[in-house]
Order: sequence, then structure tokens, then C-alpha cells
Amino acid sequence: MISIGVFVIILMMLLPAWFYVSSQARNSEDRKNMELMSVVISDTMMKTQGYPENWTFSDVKTIGFADSERNLNISKIKEFKKIDYMTAKKILGISNYNFYIEFYDRGYNLTDGIVRSPVAYFATNEIKIRDMLNGSGVVWDFYKGGASTSRGDARNYYNSDKITAFNAMVENQNNYSTIIIEDPELRGDEIDLAKLKNFVRLGGILIYKGGGWNSGILLNDFSMSSSRNMETEGTVKNQSILLNATPGENIIFTSTEWSFYRDGEDNGLNIIAAEKNDNTRCLICQWNYGFGNIYYIANTSGAIESRDLEDNMNIVGEKIVFGLTPSQKSEYVMSLQRMTPLKTTGLMIVTMNVVLWL
Repeated sequence: MISIGVFVIILMMLLPAWFYVSSQARNSEDRKNMELMSVVISDTMMKTQGYPENWTFSDVKTIGFADSERNLNISKIKEFKKIDYMTAKKILGISNYNFYIEFYDRGYNLTDGIVRSPVAYFATNEIKIRDMLNGSGVVWDFYKGGASTSRGDARNYYNSDKITAFNAMVENQNNYSTIIIEDPELRGDEIDLAKLKNFVRLGGILIYKGGGWNSGILLNDFSMSSSRNMETEGTVKNQSILLNATPGENIIFTSTEWSFYRDGEDNGLNIIAAEKNDNTRCLICQWNYGFGNIYYIANTSGAIESRDLEDNMNIVGEKIVFGLTPSQKSEYVMSLQRMTPLKTTGLMIVTMNVVLWL
């Protein structure tokens, strides 16, 4: 009887240790499985086109973002965002885990629009793009020329006369990846245009919306020709992440002042929306300047067929994030960050962060 009692006591003492070792083994196995799955998921997304090759959210069997080896396509990423969470888990083969995927550009959340944080935004009277930036998750500074207005959630707000405010913005150009100019009402000889050109030439993104001022437009010296234009009817010519529209659809602008063109067939001008009666002249377009990109938008007010034009402008876009973020109570969190090229208008290097958690 004494030996049985001793055995029971020893067993009671060992059981907690056994349960602890068993739990640690299970946790270790979970960690290894999650580490393996995070590598498999990121490899599949980064290195394959998925299946079918040109999949959409409604028919995807395997999720891959690449057009070619490690060359991601923003359109496929946007399709992935349309898949509901539980369906995505099933396709990814991680029914036992939760997941969260996000993209960064140099430490800033990436959006599926054409802007890249941080953004400098200049405006005078028209401030429609301010409302697109506000609450978007984009990091932006507001340079307001003329009367003061609400700053929204801008990181910094600078208000002065329009010439001083504009020149302050280009003076600070090294702080930004994108500069947005909305209806500036400025002449080229009033501002430091050389610094603006240098910003784009070195790889910056310039988005110019609206008309000119005193028979001139600031984009005249950026490798394209411009002409005065009062044509309010246009046609979608090429697919672009900037505009949610199909080639051939009609656009009616509330007003326009300028269009851009360049002679020659292979002229580097990506015409997204052209004048209705002359498809060589753009009302919405993009071109390269040095290592950077320029976007011209005649107006954001109008309609694409029966759809509101502004609602279908993807200037700012939404943050590229998917899934559920882990909480402080999460049992285990596995995060894998990898650098990869992303194809938008050109190629940019971004960070994809794949998080699996229990």
C-alpha cells in the first residue's frame, strides 16, 4: 500500500511537467508549421501568376500576384481584396490559422492608387483631392495657397499666399514621394519650376489636376506639348489603375482647359482618356519624365457613362491590407517580411508582410 501511495504521489508530481512538455511540443510544432506556411504563401504570391493565369476574385483557385518571376501586378492584388476572409483562408490552405497581409513602401502603408506616401498636396480654391486624401491612411502635408481651410488629417499644414506656399512645398521636395497640384492658378515664372522638375526627374510622382493660369500651364516644360482645350467630351482609350473604366466608354467633364499631346507613334504618352474628336490628345494621361512619372487630369468632376467620375478616380486608393490583425491575446504570431518588385505604372520595390497567427 505504501508503494502504491508513493507511486501516486510521484505521478501527481510528474503530470504537470508532462503536460507542460506536451504543450511545448505542440506549440513548437505549430510554430514550425506556421513558419513553413508563411514561406509557402509568400513564395506562391510573389513567384507565380496563380491559377487560372488571369484569375479574378470569382474564379481563383491558386492565389499568385506575379506577371512574371517576382514582378507583382497591382490589378491581381486588388482582385484578392475582393475575396471574403473565410474563402481566402480555404484557398490559401490555412483553415487552422488566421492571417493578415500588408504591403509597405519604405515604411509607409501602400495604397492601390497612384500616390505614394509621403505626399505634398498644394491647392488654392479647388480642394477636391484633399477629401480623397483625408482618412485614406496616406501620410500627407497640406500646402494651402490663399484663404485658410480645414486641414483634414494632414500631418502638417502650411498656409500662405499661393506663391509662397508653392515654393515652400518644392523647397521641401526631398521629404516626399508624391506631389499633387490641384488648380494652382500660378504662372511658371512665379515659382521655382526647376525644383519641381528636379523632383520628378529623380523619381518622384507628380499629379497635376485642373487648368492653367493666364494662358499658361505649369506642365508646359515637362517634355509634352499642350493646347488650350474647351472640349468636355472624351473617350477612355487605355486601361489604367488611375481610372475605373473600360476602353471605349464615354466621359463627360464639367469643364476642361487643356489637353496634352506629343507627335509620333512611339511617343511615350499613355493616353488614358482622349478628346472625343482627337484621340491623340489626352484629357487624362501619364508619361515618364526622367526616373519619375507625371499624371495629368483635366478634371475630376463629370461622368463616365452614367457613373460619377470622381468616384471612379483611383488617385489615392485604399490601403493594401487583407485579413485580421492579431490581438494581444493571440497565442502565437508568425510574421515574414520580404522585398519584392511591384508593377504599377513602372516598377517599385515594396515590402510584403505575411502574418499567420493563432
